[in-house]
Amino acid sequence: MTISAGAVGISVSLFTAFNKDGFGGGMYGVLNEENPSGSDITIATAGTYYGWTTATAVNLNNMTADFTGVADGLVVDDGGKGDYIVLVAVSFSGTPQKLIEGQVFINETPSHAGIRRKLGAGGDVGAAGVMDVLTLANDDKVSMRFTSTTNGDIVTIESCHFVLIKLSK
Repeated sequence: MTISAGAVGISVSLFTAFNKDGFGGGMYGVLNEENPSGSDITIATAGTYYGWTTATAVNLNNMTADFTGVADGLVVDDGGKGDYIVLVAVSFSGTPQKLIEGQVFINETPSHAGIRRKLGAGGDVGAAGVMDVLTLANDDKVSMRFTSTTNGDIVTIESCHFVLIKLSK
């Protein structure tokens, strides 16, 4: 993440503040997907959460990306327990006129951080965001999963940025 001041030429990376000895002990991770064609998640059973499995790790420091299991996610390395901010920005389309829910999971348990958005009539690409603080233990895996209120709905992820940053040493 970079904040620029345009013509002034000032550019500050958010992650420079999170060096190994600094705030949060330098623990952060970023998963990303930019796919204008979209990656489909089929909701076979309404109310069951299905994982985002097309992520790419783009920035990891003292954290591990895990691309196994139900959903891609970030794993807190040993010694990393503490409070983390989770930031998710997702853009998606899917079955028209359906309510889509997204939830941040800690291991196999949904956290209190999530989104709800109803898609429009046709061709609607919706954006939603999550920002919350999670208390995590060593080896916890944090991931993003989606569901709908109807069997067989499709959620098509066009863009997703999933960020986890440790707040405490």
